[in-house]
Amino acid sequence: MIFAFAAIFFAASSITTPSADNESLSREYARSEMVRYLGEEKSSSVVLEDAVEADGLGEDGFRIRCLDGRIVVTGGRRGLLYGVYELLNRAG
Repeated sequence: MIFAFAAIFFAASSITTPSADNESLSREYARSEMVRYLGEEKSSSVVLEDAVEADGLGEDGFRIRCLDGRIVVTGGRRGLLYGVYELLNRAG
């Protein structure tokens, strides 16, 4: 499973976030941390999305999954950043 993350993670593309006029500060900070540690060019296509109440993740929870060849990190207010750090940790 970790190999699958690493293989997708280091593919040549860029970090993306869903388009929205008002991105949350937590999502923007999480994205900046990804770029800080991996660089824009070296990063794969990682989607960062805010959790909705229906996800049941709360403010601190997060979920990392592979979807259509992309890594999707979903999290609550603080959980999104925790998820990014967990993904960076798994990628080595």
